[in-house]
Amino acid sequence: MQEENIYQKDQEELDKSSVHKERGIDWITILSISIVMFAVISLSLIQTYINKEIYYESREISKIQKEYNILKEEQVSLKNSINHLRYENLVVDMISDIEAKKDMP
Repeated sequence: MQEENIYQKDQEELDKSSVHKERGIDWITILSISIVMFAVISLSLIQTYINKEIYYESREISKIQKEYNILKEEQVSLKNSINHLRYENLVVDMISDIEAKKDMP
């Protein structure tokens, strides 16, 4: 019994002498947590947007690169065709010149 009384007295003295703090979360903590959460969400949304844009731009670049390679191959093919036609034209001109000389007495 005496121990209980001592405990109660000690508890009463602590309550009177110490500054009583409320337990819980104050509004400053809630505000700071909200700001941090907003910043994290904002940064993750920005990162997602940038990654998406990079992905679509790289697809576009890849498409253009393929078209460029196709056009380069077509250019080589056309140059070969032009050279072949020049050669044929040269041969035909030579044959025409030879035949023209034969026809002249």
